[in-house]
Amino acid sequence: MLRKVLLAIAVVAGLLLVPQQAASAEECASADEGVTVVVDFGEAGVEVGCAPGSPDTGFAALEAAGFTVREVQGLPGFLCTIDGAPAAETCTATPPADAYWSYWQAEPGGDWEYSIVGAASASPATIEGWAFGAADAPRLAPPSVRLGDSRAAEIALPPTPSGSGGGPIALAALAVLIGGGLFMAYRHREKLG
Repeated sequence: MLRKVLLAIAVVAGLLLVPQQAASAEECASADEGVTVVVDFGEAGVEVGCAPGSPDTGFAALEAAGFTVREVQGLPGFLCTIDGAPAAETCTATPPADAYWSYWQAEPGGDWEYSIVGAASASPATIEGWAFGAADAPRLAPPSVRLGDSRAAEIALPPTPSGSGGGPIALAALAVLIGGGLFMAYRHREKLG
């Protein structure tokens, strides 16, 4: 039994550490309508999603592209997390000015423009951008084509100076798996001994 558990942990850990094939913006199909959504998670990477149709707001485009959105409690329209990031955020108060999700818009091949209108009321541009930090634009330039399918594609970026091999989320998941395996091994030995 213990061997099976440790083998399962090793397989999952190996899958977390194997680099995933990254898609480029040009690999997504182009279409006549839809909104391309670029989300820059900082060291965790950049993801691109495609919101089909004509979403009414920036939040609607973000969600239609496959991202999970959480707003600040008591402040509807104020974004707190995207796909659970940042993980430490409790969403009970507005984030500080140097650590929030900034909202950007662009046209294909253009430049990012900081949106002065909140995503809950803004009409989406052809390309929407989100970046976590101190109002820096997403690191990925606006794609030169409209992305027309609803799948999310991870975009390969140059390695960050920290050189983490798999990102903080993968490393945290690996630590939890290893810790759980060690705990189960300890409990198993305790029952035998």
